[in-house]
Amino acid sequence: MEINPKQNLESPSFDVESVDFGNGCAASGPGMAAPSPAMEPDSLGATLTVADPLQTALSELVRGKELSDPLVYKETSRQVLHEILTNLFGDALIQSLDADDLLDTFQGFIQEDPFLKDMFQNFLTDLARTDPA
Repeated sequence: MEINPKQNLESPSFDVESVDFGNGCAASGPGMAAPSPAMEPDSLGATLTVADPLQTALSELVRGKELSDPLVYKETSRQVLHEILTNLFGDALIQSLDADDLLDTFQGFIQEDPFLKDMFQNFLTDLARTDPA
């Protein structure tokens, strides 16, 4: 592969066809994976029904809750945050720290930032609509 010193380095482009592999191999030659076929509409539905265990657990926490009620929203969001943190870091984090202070900090941070507040509300609403897998 030759380096062109006049090429614009701020917006580099990579063109597979222009790469010299040094041994005469094509980009899809030996050792390279064949291009994957286009996804069929039937397989797309099957792919989308596979659920993440965390998403399933979070959906179960939120499903059926009246999120427009401020008290229900606050408690549900706290449960969701607890589940996410436990899933990411394990029970050891929650047990070694004061879980109430940690959750209060996260909830406060989310509620004070308008963008995060909207994003989290949308996240909870989407979870409530998710069908169990």
